[in-house]
Amino acid sequence: MNPVWVKVADNGRIGLPAEIRRRAGLSKGDELVARVEEEGVVTLMTAEAAVRRVQRMARELFGDKLPTVDEYLAEKREDVAREERKMQHMLGEIPADIDEIA
Repeated sequence: MNPVWVKVADNGRIGLPAEIRRRAGLSKGDELVARVEEEGVVTLMTAEAAVRRVQRMARELFGDKLPTVDEYLAEKREDVAREERKMQHMLGEIPADIDEIA
């Protein structure tokens, strides 16, 4: 589809032509995610498109091995425990063990 010019009304609203709404699968009352990208580019996307974008970004970051929520939380708990041990060592509450503090 060729680009379509739309105008911002005095109240800030933008009307999307019917063909664009139809091709995007939009219905009255649907919500869109609006984002300003570099150089004044404004994107609008459906919630489904936003989820797909985030999933694609996650695959790029993690590859095919996406951590589960449980794995992520376990890793964060280990990070917190490690920081607590460092703080306890700094306060003299526990003896130094290089492997535990690192």
